[in-house]
Amino acid sequence: AMLCSPHFLFKYEGSQPGLDDYMIASRLSYFLWNSGPDEELLELAAAGRLQDPTVRRQQAERLLADRVRSDRFASNFTRQWLRLDRIGDYSPNEAYLPARLFNPLKPHLEREPVAFFNEVLHADLSALNFIHSGFVVLNQPLLSHYQRGYQEVRIRSPKKWEGEEDRLLFRRMEVSEDSAMVRGGLVTMPAIMSLTTDGENTQPILRGVWIARALLGMEIDAPSSIPAIEVNLGNVSKPREILARHKVDPSCASCHLKFDDFGLAMEHFDVIGRWKTEYVHPVQDEKGRFQLAPSGPIDARAESPAGGPMHGVAGVKTYLLAERGQVMENLVRRLLSYALGRELRYQDRPQVAELLEGMENNGYRLRGLLLDLVAAEGFVRR
Repeated sequence: AMLCSPHFLFKYEGSQPGLDDYMIASRLSYFLWNSGPDEELLELAAAGRLQDPTVRRQQAERLLADRVRSDRFASNFTRQWLRLDRIGDYSPNEAYLPARLFNPLKPHLEREPVAFFNEVLHADLSALNFIHSGFVVLNQPLLSHYQRGYQEVRIRSPKKWEGEEDRLLFRRMEVSEDSAMVRGGLVTMPAIMSLTTDGENTQPILRGVWIARALLGMEIDAPSSIPAIEVNLGNVSKPREILARHKVDPSCASCHLKFDDFGLAMEHFDVIGRWKTEYVHPVQDEKGRFQLAPSGPIDARAESPAGGPMHGVAGVKTYLLAERGQVMENLVRRLLSYALGRELRYQDRPQVAELLEGMENNGYRLRGLLLDLVAAEGFVRR
């Protein structure tokens, strides 16, 4: 009977509007540890102290200080927020990127956004670093990938890696100011570039939709009745011409004007985040081996949804920083929804506004947002 009970299988939060102390203990631990409450939380619950927002804030500090267990929160939330589960949906075409190069790199790609999130959280940094930062968080395999992918990027890395374990350890590295636009923040990470591709072509629509959904919080559903525009060897180097059809077709324009140009501005990054200056396509030599032949120069000019210039990755980041309020509100909503374990409702809007205001007053610090969230009245209500 116990094993079949919903109270055993699921987090039970009762039917009353407010949570009791044991339910609060469970919500805290599953939010920040992805596991049940420990002895200290249960003792506080038994004493009826978790109704106090100051105590909840103190406990959140304690839970986050356990880097092993709080890493579960960072990993799970980041994977859901950024859709990292989609990495590997399309394996790179062997002609563009051999599996012997991609497969050993893939687990490091998946871990980089989580390591970056952890750095912003535990170093008490501004969440605006998710848009643009003067640093990266890499291990040695990823550093080598970054330096091969765009040699002009200058990253101050450790002079020496002390053995295999140290080589795989993620650490913060500063990026030179003139290189930060190319490599700082989430947008240009190889993981993001990889999950917004079909394994061959860069797919500016997928990249634009990712930015619109993950960072700006737009709700975008792919239409089922309109066929996708086909990309082939004849038009692979002409994404601007392909996507121009979306602007003249009324059935497409209402949505595509919001995000297509984000993807066009990111065209300098290939399917694995390497910098490119020309479009390429595979050709077979007389021995049957594939070589990549140039198909024309890349044009990363774009327009923002408001109609202004938004050229290249620098233009995208500049636009997102200008729209920081929308980006940060989306982050607040996603964290609150994750913490509560449900989709947000209309009555949650005042809580979102209050958390966003506190975040703005606190320099957009991610850690401060989490502490404000667990101390908020909405955290202890169903």
